[in-house]
Order: sequence, then C-alpha cells, then structure tokens
Amino acid sequence: MDACSDKKIPSKTEIEHPPQIYFKGAQDPLSNMFRVENGLNLFTHTFYYAESAYQWRAAVYAGDFASAEEILRAKDGYEAKRIGDEIDKPSGWYDIKESVMEVILEEKFKKCPEYSGALKKSEKAELIEDTTHEFWARGTYAKPGMNKLGKLHMKKRTSMNQHNTLDGASNETELSTGKKTSTIDSGTNRQTKADMPRNNIDKNLQGDVLLIGNS
Repeated sequence: MDACSDKKIPSKTEIEHPPQIYFKGAQDPLSNMFRVENGLNLFTHTFYYAESAYQWRAAVYAGDFASAEEILRAKDGYEAKRIGDEIDKPSGWYDIKESVMEVILEEKFKKCPEYSGALKKSEKAELIEDTTHEFWARGTYAKPGMNKLGKLHMKKRTSMNQHNTLDGASNETELSTGKKTSTIDSGTNRQTKADMPRNNIDKNLQGDVLLIGNS
C-alpha cells in the first residue's frame, strides 16, 4: 500500500451493505416536497416543487386540464399531490411516470444547489424515501416498496460523479500538456437508448401544452 495514501479502503461489509439515508418532508432537499427557490422551468411553466411538476404532468396526460390548472395554483407540493391523487390516470401513465420524474430531477439538479449538495454529501449511501408509497418509497413492512425515487437520486449521483471524474481528468491533462482537451467525443450527438424516453416525452408535451392552452 502506498504510504502516502490516506484513503480508507471500504470493508466487504461496507461494500455489500452500504449505509442508508432516509429522506422525506419539506425540509429535506431530496424530497419532492422541498421548495426550489430558483424555480423549475418545465413544460412551459415554472414550478417551485418537484411534486407539483410531476402532478401537473400527470393531470395533462390524463386530459384533466381543470386539475392541471388547480395544481398550478397549489400552495405547495402537498396540496399538488392531494389534487393529483384524485385524478383517474390512464394505464399509459404508469409506463412513462418514472421517465417524467427523471426529467424533473434533472432540472432540479440544475436549479437547486441544496439538492445537488445533498447528493454529493450522501457519498455512496443508499437513498430511501421514508414513506409508505409502494412505487416511489420504502413501502411497508407487509409490502416493501420499490423505492424508485431513491433509485433515481442514486442514478443521478452516479452520473454526477462520472461527470466530475471526466472533468478532473481533463483538467489534469491540460496542466500536464499545456493543451486544452475536450471530453466530448464523436458519438456525443448520437441519440442513445437512455435518451429516447426523455426525448419522446418532450415531443408529446407539445401537444399537451397546446391542449391546455385551448381549454
């Protein structure tokens, strides 16, 4: 082992069972109920809660434009969720809702320093939404949840860390060679399979927005 290295090597237990961080509520940046002071510019509107953006998108997808307008006037994410929970959502919504949430979290990462900071601070911990929701959170003891929101946070954290690693490598190359380098390769502009759901959602949104404008 390099005597100059002060990095702690994780034990097998730490690798197999990473620490867990539970999040919930309006005071936690990882929660969809946390207020984003800079606003989330999504779907031609500005939302101050990720939950509001999500419920508005669900309402528009369901064709419930009255509820969508009501969500825009909701005072916080909790009220938006209450309205959204009463909407009769078509089966197709359940096929795209996770991709919709990913788009929202991407915007939150750009606009909410508390959120990006919380992701960085969490390091390699497992992030778990501490509510009984069966899809987005931990669920219950009788029926464990899928924790999809926590998994999306961890996916974004991985992407953030990879981006930071590439930036660091690029900076080291510039310092050692004196030449400016780019981490963008010839394949950057190609559409990947991972990008397709988000692009399809954005295209579909145009029709939804026109509909709500004419209602």
